[in-house]
Amino acid sequence: MNFHPRIKTTLAVFLGASIALQPTVAQAAIHPMSTIRSDSATLQTVDLAVNVDFDYDATPVATSNGLTLDRAYITSVLGFMAQTMFTMTEGRHRVGNVYVYRDSRFGNNVDVKLVGLVAGRSNAHVAGWGKRGSTSNNYASRIGSDPRTNLAYGQVVAHEMGHYLYALYDEYREQGRAYNPNRPLSPAETDTPLDTLMNNQTRFSGFSTPGDYTAESTTAQSRAYGASAWEVLSRPPSQDPEARQRIGRTQFSAFSGFAPANAAALTSPVAGWDAAFKVVFVPDPVVVEQFVIARTVNESQLAAIKNAATQVLERMTPSAQTFVGINTSPGDVLVAIAPLDTEAARKAAIDAVAAITVDPGELNLAPATDRALDAIEALYTANTIARGAAVALNVFTIANSRYLTSSFERMRTMHTAFNANVFTGTPAQSGSSAKRAVALEDLAKSAMRAKAGGGTMTAAQIAHASGGHYNDAHRASALTEGAVKAVASARGSAEATLATEYVESLAPGASFALKTSVLAKTDGKLSFNLYWEKDSDNASLRYELSAPDGTRFTPSNALAKQTFGINNEVSYSFDATSNSAHFEVAKTYAGRNGDWVSTVVSSAAVSTGLEQVSVADSTLRAEIEVLLDGTPNPSISFELASDRAVTGAAVTALFYGADGKLKLSKALVDDGTNGDLYAEDGTYSMALGGLLPPGQYDVVINAGQGADGAVFTSAGATVQGVDLPPEALGGKFSRTADTLLTVTPTTVVEYFVPTLKKYFITAREGEKTLLSQFPGTFILTGMSFVAQIGSTPPAGMQSICRYYFSPPLANTHFYGPPQDCALVGNAFAGNASAKNEGIDFAMAIPDMAGNCPASSPVKVYRSFNNRSAQNDGNHRYTVSSARYDQMAAAGYSRDGAVFCAASAIDATP
Repeated sequence: MNFHPRIKTTLAVFLGASIALQPTVAQAAIHPMSTIRSDSATLQTVDLAVNVDFDYDATPVATSNGLTLDRAYITSVLGFMAQTMFTMTEGRHRVGNVYVYRDSRFGNNVDVKLVGLVAGRSNAHVAGWGKRGSTSNNYASRIGSDPRTNLAYGQVVAHEMGHYLYALYDEYREQGRAYNPNRPLSPAETDTPLDTLMNNQTRFSGFSTPGDYTAESTTAQSRAYGASAWEVLSRPPSQDPEARQRIGRTQFSAFSGFAPANAAALTSPVAGWDAAFKVVFVPDPVVVEQFVIARTVNESQLAAIKNAATQVLERMTPSAQTFVGINTSPGDVLVAIAPLDTEAARKAAIDAVAAITVDPGELNLAPATDRALDAIEALYTANTIARGAAVALNVFTIANSRYLTSSFERMRTMHTAFNANVFTGTPAQSGSSAKRAVALEDLAKSAMRAKAGGGTMTAAQIAHASGGHYNDAHRASALTEGAVKAVASARGSAEATLATEYVESLAPGASFALKTSVLAKTDGKLSFNLYWEKDSDNASLRYELSAPDGTRFTPSNALAKQTFGINNEVSYSFDATSNSAHFEVAKTYAGRNGDWVSTVVSSAAVSTGLEQVSVADSTLRAEIEVLLDGTPNPSISFELASDRAVTGAAVTALFYGADGKLKLSKALVDDGTNGDLYAEDGTYSMALGGLLPPGQYDVVINAGQGADGAVFTSAGATVQGVDLPPEALGGKFSRTADTLLTVTPTTVVEYFVPTLKKYFITAREGEKTLLSQFPGTFILTGMSFVAQIGSTPPAGMQSICRYYFSPPLANTHFYGPPQDCALVGNAFAGNASAKNEGIDFAMAIPDMAGNCPASSPVKVYRSFNNRSAQNDGNHRYTVSSARYDQMAAAGYSRDGAVFCAASAIDATP
C-alpha cells in the first residue's frame, strides 16, 4: 500500500530521538452545613449533613429485627464512621460536626442518609461531594439479614464515603456477576479482591497503594483510574483519565502528593479521631430568609422581581420560628429581620415589597448583601438561632453579578445558602415562539458557570458552592417558580417539578392544558400553579383542575380562595399581586395516582406569556447536571432515583438557542454509551460534542414511563451484596428539570518548551488544564486555530488522530486524517515507541492540489526540524505563509498544507 504523498516525505523522521517531549517538572459541598476546613497542610476537618428516615425524638422505633432507632444509636454509628474515616485517610481527614436531621429532611441533598425503616443495599454517588442531589445511602439492615452491629454499620458508611467523598471505586470480587464491558466500573467475578477498605471494610482499614496491585490485578478501581486509591487521592483530577474527569472529583489539599508505596507504609492511626467530633441533632427548622432586591432595573423588570418576592412571602407559613428581612440595592434595610409570626407581619412585608421603586443608579449588590449578612450574624451572636437553622440569602437582580470571595466565605461561615434569582428577560422578550425563550444580551456575563477572576466569584458560583440555587429566568413566571422552589429547598423540603408548559399568548375563549402524571408511591402533596405577566389579564383567566378519575375542580369565583371535597383536600387560591393562581391537593387525597390535567381558559385575548408548573412533595428526585460546561464537549446527566435508582424511563432533552428556537431534541441513555458513565444506574446522559454549534443553550429535560416500564432497582449500587429484585413503580410518572449550558469552539493551541526547543499542539481540554500549571515550562506561542470535535466530525471534515513517537524512534507528535494514521499504524505495528494517542480534533483537508474549501480557508502548514540523526525530531504546525517561510529559513523542511481551518491566530513573534 502506498503512503499518501504528504506522509512519504516525513515518515523517515520518526526513526530516531532520545528526549521525551514532556520534560521532568520539578471545597465545598452542596449542603450549607457541609464544609471542609484545613487545620494544617496535612490535616482537614470535614463537617457533614446527615438525615434519618425516622423521628429520633419520638417513642423509640424498634424494627422488625429489634433495632432501636434513637439518638444513642445514631451517635454510636456516626462515631464508628468518624473513627474509620480517620484511620482510612491516614489521619489526614477527621470528622468534625455532624448535623443530623430527622424524618428525611433535605431529602437527598445531604452527605449521608441513614435508613433504618427498610432494608436495602447501601450505595453512594461517586464524587457526590459538592453536587446537588448526590448522597450516600446507608441501610442499617441488609436484605434478608439481621441488622448490622453499630460498628459494622459505621464502617459501611465510611466505605460509602470512599465513593461519595473521595471518588474511589470498589476493589472486591462480585461472585456470580460476569464482567460486562458496558459496565466496566461494576465489580465482577473475575476481579481481584484486595486487602483494602474498598473491598471489605469490616476486615481492612486502609485505602489501596501501588504495592497492592500486581500486573494481573484487576478491580473496578483499576479500570476506572488505572491507579490505586492513594495514587488517585494524591494527584489533581486533571491527571485522571479523560472519562473520569467528567465525574468532578474533588482534590483535597491534605492528600496532595501523599502516595504511600505499599501497605507497610500505612500507619492506620486511631488516636485523635474524636478531637473535633460532635453530633448535633437539629430541631425542627428555624427558618431565616433574607431578601436583597435590586432597584437599578427598568419598570417591567422590577415588576417581575416584586411579583416573585411577593409570591415567596405568600407561600411562607407565619411562625415564631420564621425570620424575614428585606433589603434593597441601592437603599437601606426595608424590613428589619424579625419573626414573620402573624398574618399582619406577612402583610407588612408584602406591602414593603410593593412600595419598592426603580432607582437609575448603577447595579451594586455588595453593600446590601453585606447588610443582610450582618443581620444574620447578629442572630447567631444573640443565640437567637443556632447552627443547623435553615438560613438563606435570596437576591433578586438582572445580572450574574460578581462578589468578593470574602462575601462567600462569610456565607459559608454562617452556613447561609445563597439563592440568586436572576431575571434575564423582560415581558417583551418573553413572547418568543419557543416554549423556552432565551434572550441574553451578554452570554459570557450571564453564563451559569461563568469563570471568576480577581478574587471574585459570580452569583452562580456562590449559589452552587453554598448549597443554594441559581435561577436564570427568561420569563417573569419562571423567576417566580425558581424563587419559590429555592426557598422551599433551603427549608429542607423535598420538592420535585413534575411538568411545565409555556405559551406566548391565548386567543379569546382558547384554553391551555398541562397533563401531569402523578405517582402516589412517591409523590405527596401536589401543587398546580399558573403564572402570567400582566395585571390587566387577572379578570380574563379561569383555572381548572381534573383528577385522574375525571373529577373536576372549577372555582365558582376565579378571584377568591375556596376548597373542594368532603375533607377540603383540594384548595384553590388566586393572587392578583403576583399574577398567579394555584391548586393544592393534600397527600391524603385517595385518587392521586394517574394523570391530572390543569387547564387555563381565557375569556379575552392574552398577548403575553403564561406558564403552568406542577410540583409535588416527593421522594422521587430528578437532578440535572452539566459536566464539562463551557468546553467544546459538555455532557448532560439526568438522575432519577428515590431510595433506589429508577431505570427504564424515557428521558428526552430539548436544547433551545439564544433565539428561543429548538436546536436539538435527543433521548438520553442509561446504557453506558454515548457519554453515559455507568449502565442501568438511573443516570441518563449524553455527550454533546459536535451536536451543537458554540453558544449558550437553555436545556429542558422531560422524563416519564419508558416503553417497557420503569422500575426501582439497586443493580447499579456500588457495594457488595444481594440486589433487591426490580420493583415496578406502580404507575406513570412525570418529571422535568431545566438548566443552561455553554458550548465553546474546539480550539487547537500551540506550546513551546524552551529547554527542549520543541513545539506541541493540542485540542484536549484536560491537557490544556494540566499544562497551564507549568507556564514557565510550557509556553503558549499565541498560535491557535478553530477545529471541531474529533469523535463526531461534521460533513466535509475528517477526524484527526495523533501519534506520539518516543525514544528510540523519535520525539514528536504526528497528526493526520484516518487514512494517514492507519498507514502509520501498520508501518509501526507492535513497536512500543509508536503510540496511537487517539482522536484529537476534526478538520477539513486540502485537496490534492493543496487548496482549502471556502468554509475553511486558512491553511495549516506542517514543518519538520530535520533532526532525525540527532534523535531530536519535532514537527511544527503554523497558520501563516510568513511563519511557514520563517521555519524554512531556520532549517525546517516544508511538508505543505495538511489541514484547513475556519479561522486562526498566528503565533506571537
